[in-house]
Amino acid sequence: MSPQTDYIVANGTGAAVRSDINGQLAAIVSNNSGATEPATMYAYQWWADTTTGLLKIRNAANSAWVTVGTLASANLGLLPLAGGTMTGVLAVTAGTAALPGIAVSGDLNTGIWSPAADTIAFSEGGAEAMRIDSSSRLLVGTSTSTGFVPPGELFTTAATVQVSGSGGAGSSSYQATDTNTSDYALGGSIFLNKRPNNDTGIGNGHTFGSVLFAGWDTAALRVGASIRAASDGQVWASGDCPSRLVFSTTADGASSPTERMRITQVGSIHTVSTEDNISFVTTQGAGTTYQFLRGYHSGTAGTPLSGTVSFKVFSNGNVQNTNNSYGGISDLKLKENIVDATSQWSDLKALQIRKYNFKDETGHQTHTQIGLVAQEVEFISPGLVSESPDHDAEGNDLGTVTKSVNYSVLYMKAVKALQEAMERIESLEAKVAALEAV
Repeated sequence: MSPQTDYIVANGTGAAVRSDINGQLAAIVSNNSGATEPATMYAYQWWADTTTGLLKIRNAANSAWVTVGTLASANLGLLPLAGGTMTGVLAVTAGTAALPGIAVSGDLNTGIWSPAADTIAFSEGGAEAMRIDSSSRLLVGTSTSTGFVPPGELFTTAATVQVSGSGGAGSSSYQATDTNTSDYALGGSIFLNKRPNNDTGIGNGHTFGSVLFAGWDTAALRVGASIRAASDGQVWASGDCPSRLVFSTTADGASSPTERMRITQVGSIHTVSTEDNISFVTTQGAGTTYQFLRGYHSGTAGTPLSGTVSFKVFSNGNVQNTNNSYGGISDLKLKENIVDATSQWSDLKALQIRKYNFKDETGHQTHTQIGLVAQEVEFISPGLVSESPDHDAEGNDLGTVTKSVNYSVLYMKAVKALQEAMERIESLEAKVAALEAV
């Protein structure tokens, strides 16, 4: 008896009808099994295809078979609700942000979906939170990759990982936390590196990591400042990897950063500026308790503040060193137009040595001091006086100047005047000696 039938019971004798019914029951219990499809087919009809070993069901339009599973496999080769191992591809609907193709049970607007070809997106609460686009870029908080103009370049490039947020402070921030209690733990870290594809050492001066700071200039996202790590002095070799850090900013009227400071392989710091170079500020008052600057000698490599202090600049402007030695470049090979200085006697005699104190509003110490007043010195020896423009806390020019007296030059004028005094004294001593000899 064939397990397939047309499911039509024909008129006939009792035995014939019973046989026809038994045949249809056999077809039902065997899922219409057979090497070929049933001759008569119905919508949602089962067929155990013994040629392919597949269980199939007729579609709603009764126009094609839909494969359900494999006859010889447990669970028809389907993944059970309790889970299991899949050997094929799991294909799901692309979905949307509101109804992702792969969702969380009981939270159907949170999951994974595909907004475009070769793109994977992640939704939270029905809104896209993150995606990996067709260029393998990770976009967090945005669905559109934003390019930026690297320093020295004319065209934009796009970062591999982009984080965007509009919620104010911290909305587009990155945080790395290390809960390890070991002293040797790195802590939260960002690891930037470069490995040439031919596995050669990093070339001399080549960058192997950068932190770029960019902003929108009405036309493009442009880098305005950067911190860059590069090899320093040689090509890297195994166990020999000298490096430097380079800090760059962009000047007013420029479109790309310029190097402003460098920390070399040996810890030397070099800076360059088009205006004031380095400023030291302390919140403490003027005095000799706190220092702007402190210098050490005989320190230990890798141990800041080791060694012996030999130089200090205090918050009140006092300068202190161990040997009271201050010099200036004076080599003959560097000089020309060398002539004897003219008399300084009259200048020194005319200078008004004053006692004074600074005004309270200047912020300087107000104790009594002895010295000169620049405006008075100007009338006698203008070359001893210099001017510097006054600026507010933001660096804006206030339109006024502050005058200073070059005391180091004054000391040399005093030495010349002393030589003149010595000549006069020696002349007078000679005259006195001659008179006493009479």
